[in-house]
Amino acid sequence: MELFLTDDVYICSLMINIFEDIVRKSRRLTGPSVFYELSNKLKQDYVNELAYKLTVFDNNDVGRGAVRALIAICETDSSIVSLLSAKFKGLPTVLQRWHGRGFGMDLQDLLAIIKRSSKGGPYSREDQRENYAASRIQALWRGHITRKQLTRANQAMKQFQTSFRKRKLREIQVKDRERERAEVQYQATREHYRRLRQFKLQQMQTIQLLPASEVEKYLEIQRLQSATKIQALFRGHLQRRNLNNGGHDRLIADRAARRIQRTFRHYRQRKLAQLDRRQQRLEYIKPTILTEAKREELIEQIEKWKSERAPRPMSDEEFHALHTRGQDSLNRYVTTNRAWRRIEQRQRLLLHMMNNDSEFLLSNYPKLKSVMEPNNTIDSSTNHIDKAASYLNHPSSAIRYRARQAHIEALKYARSPWYKAIQLANMDEDEDDEDEYLNRGGLDDFSRNDILNNPTRYEYEKRKFHQFSPNTTISSIERH
Repeated sequence: MELFLTDDVYICSLMINIFEDIVRKSRRLTGPSVFYELSNKLKQDYVNELAYKLTVFDNNDVGRGAVRALIAICETDSSIVSLLSAKFKGLPTVLQRWHGRGFGMDLQDLLAIIKRSSKGGPYSREDQRENYAASRIQALWRGHITRKQLTRANQAMKQFQTSFRKRKLREIQVKDRERERAEVQYQATREHYRRLRQFKLQQMQTIQLLPASEVEKYLEIQRLQSATKIQALFRGHLQRRNLNNGGHDRLIADRAARRIQRTFRHYRQRKLAQLDRRQQRLEYIKPTILTEAKREELIEQIEKWKSERAPRPMSDEEFHALHTRGQDSLNRYVTTNRAWRRIEQRQRLLLHMMNNDSEFLLSNYPKLKSVMEPNNTIDSSTNHIDKAASYLNHPSSAIRYRARQAHIEALKYARSPWYKAIQLANMDEDEDDEDEYLNRGGLDDFSRNDILNNPTRYEYEKRKFHQFSPNTTISSIERH
C-alpha cells in the first residue's frame, strides 16, 4: 500500500498495472478475487487512491492503468460500484479530460458502469437476475442453433449417402450393361465366325460338285456379290456418318424447302382461282352505257318473251259464258244486298223522323214560368193520363205507333189473371221486339229467311233494330 501511495510517475504506473494483474488473475485462477477478501476500509483506500491519481496525474500510462484498475475492481466487487456512484459524484467529469488519450474504450466502459449503478446498477440483484435470464436465453438459443446445425448436418450426410449409393448403383448398372454388351458382342462374333465357316464349307462342297470348267465362273460370281455387299455396307456407313456430321440439318432444310414450295404453290393456285371468279363476276356486271348492239339484243329478247307468252284468243262462246257468269254474280250481289239497302233506308227515315220530333218537342215545350206557378194544383195522375193521350195523338207516326203498342200491352197486363200477369212481367222484351220487327212487314220472305238462316246477320239486324227503334214504355216515349 505504501508503494501504491508514491508520487513517482513510473513507480505509480508500475504499481497500478501490478495491482490490476493481481485482481484479474486471482479471479481467473481461484474464482473469488483477492481484492474481494480485503476489508472494506482497505478497499475504500485503494479506490480513493485510484480516484486521486485520475484527478492529479496527467500521464497517459497512469490514467490508463487507473481506469483499467477501477474496471477490474468493479467487476470483482459490486459494492465498489455503488461507492463510486455515491462518494465520487464528480468522477465522470474528471474522466472527461482523459478523452483522446488512446484508451477511450476503457473510459466508456467505466462511465457506463457508473451510470448503470446510479439507475439501480447492473450489479444489483435485479441486474443479476436479468443477466442470468439473458445467459439462459443465450444458452437455449445456442442449443437450438446447435441442434439445427446438427439436423442440417444429418440431412446433408443423408443426402450425401443417398447420392453416393445412387452413384454406386449407376456404376454397377453401367458395368452390367458393359458386361452384357461385351457378352452380346462375343455371341455375335461367334455367330459371325460360325456363319463364315458354314459358308466356306458350303462353297467347298459346291466347288467339289461343279465341273472344272464352271469353277472359275462360280468364283467370279461370288466375288461380284461380295463386292456389291461390301459397297452397300460402306455407302450406308458413309450416309450415317454424314447424318451424324450435319447431314440431319441438311435433311431438315430440304424438308422445310419442300414444304415452303408446296405452300407457295397452293397460295398461287388460290389466287388464280380468285382472279378467275372475279373475271366471271365482271362478265355479268351491267355496263354503265347501253350500246346500240346491246339495246337491239334486249329488244329481241323482249319480243321473244312476248311471243312465247302471248295471251290465248277467246271464242264467242267463251265470251258469252264469261258474260253470263258476271251477270249471275252481279244478280246475286244485288239480291243479297236488297235487305241491307232497305234497312239502311229505314234507318235514315227513322233518324229524319226523330230529328223532326225532337225539334217539335223542343218548340212546343211549356215554359219554366208556367210550370213553377203556385196555382198549378192539377193532380199528378191526371197529368200523366193527359200526357199519354197526347202521345196517342202525336204528329209523329212512330211515336203514335209505340204509344198504341204500350197502351195495348198495359190493357193486356191489367185484364189478364194474376199468374199470367207474372208471366208477362218476366217475359223477355227482346223476343217481342224481334217478332214485331219480323212480322211487321218490313222485310219480304226471301230476306227474312236469309236473316234467320245466317246467325251473324241475325245478330247484326237485331242490334240495328234495338238501336234505331224507340222503347215501348211511356217513360221512354217521354224521353223521346
